[in-house]
Amino acid sequence: MENGLDIVFRKYTFSPDPAMDQHFLNNPDDIREIIALLEVHSEDIIFEVGAGIGTITKNIPQCRKVFAVEIEPETFSILKQEVSAIPYVEPINGDALSYIRTLKFTKIVSSTPFSICEPLLQELFVLDYEKCILLLPKKFTDNVLSKSTKLGLFADAFLKITRVREILPDSFSPVPKARTMLLMVKKRELPKKGEALKSVAELERFALASLFQQRDKKLKNALRETLCALLGKTKREAGSMVAAMGISTAVLSRHVENLNYNHYLRILSGLRKLTTSPLSGAPSAQN
Repeated sequence: MENGLDIVFRKYTFSPDPAMDQHFLNNPDDIREIIALLEVHSEDIIFEVGAGIGTITKNIPQCRKVFAVEIEPETFSILKQEVSAIPYVEPINGDALSYIRTLKFTKIVSSTPFSICEPLLQELFVLDYEKCILLLPKKFTDNVLSKSTKLGLFADAFLKITRVREILPDSFSPVPKARTMLLMVKKRELPKKGEALKSVAELERFALASLFQQRDKKLKNALRETLCALLGKTKREAGSMVAAMGISTAVLSRHVENLNYNHYLRILSGLRKLTTSPLSGAPSAQN
C-alpha cells in the first residue's frame, strides 16, 4: 500500500537523493507532535528551514504567515505546487541561512539538513524568536548537549535545548542511516553582571556570550571588554587581569572565532580563578 509520500513521489516522478540529504518525514504521528510542540497561534509567523516537498508545511495551522524555504530547485518546484492552495504559506527558493537573517518571524521549525546543523544552531544564538522545533541527528545533538565541542559550549550559553524524543529511522523516506532527535529550543536570558557572579555556570555563560558577540576581535581585547563589563574595571585594570590569566601571547593574539575547544576550556578556567581572587574585587562565584 502506498503512503502519502509515495503518492507525491509518483505524481511528480521524483526520486529523493539521500546523497543530497533528502530524507522526508513520513509519519503522521511525528508530524502531529511537531505541530503540537510548535503551538501555532493566529498571529504567529513561522519560518521553516528546509521545507522539502512540504510534508510539515502542509500541516501547519492557519496563521499570519509561513515562510517555507527550500534550496534545491526540483524539490522547491514540488513544494510550490503542494502548498499552492494554502494562502498563508509563502514558498521561497533559496538559502534558509540567508533569509533567516532578514525575515521577521516568531517561531522556527525544521527537519534540518545535516550540512547546515551547525550554522543554523549558531544563528539561533542571536536571532529573535519564541521557540524552535528541530529534527537533528542524534550524534550531533549528543555532542552539543554534552558540551564536548566548542559549539556545545556556546549552545549552552545561549540556548535551552530540550530533548523531546528520538524519531525512528523508518519515519523518513528514504530511511536515513543516522538516528534523529526531536528537540525544542528556546533562547536563554543571558545573565546580567550581578547574576553572572552568583554561580560558576552563570559566569561561564556570561563570558561565552560576551566572547561570541566579539568573535571578530582578538582574544586579548575581547577578554578585556568582558572583564570591564563583568567586574566594572577600567580597561587598564582589565588588561592587567587578562595578562595574569596565564594565556600565551600567541593565543591572546588570535581572533576569538579562530579559537578551538581547548582554548575555551583554558579561558573559562582562568576566569574562574580570576573571579575568586581578592584582586578581582568581586564576590566568588558558587558551584
